[in-house]
Amino acid sequence: MSEWWKSKKEVLRRKKRDDGRFYIVDFMIELLIYIPELLFLPIRLIILLGRAISKVIIHIFDLV
Repeated sequence: MSEWWKSKKEVLRRKKRDDGRFYIVDFMIELLIYIPELLFLPIRLIILLGRAISKVIIHIFDLV
């Protein structure tokens, strides 16, 4: 009985994995994950570039 149950569970697992369909729930979850990333990425890049440029300018004035 236990061997039959294990083989049945394995077949069901393979079916779930090999289905390959993209459900609307998957799309909504990915959308909820990527929207904040896409919104905050440009802001973070601007802040990091601003810091880097200010450090370079400060370093140039320290040399002079």
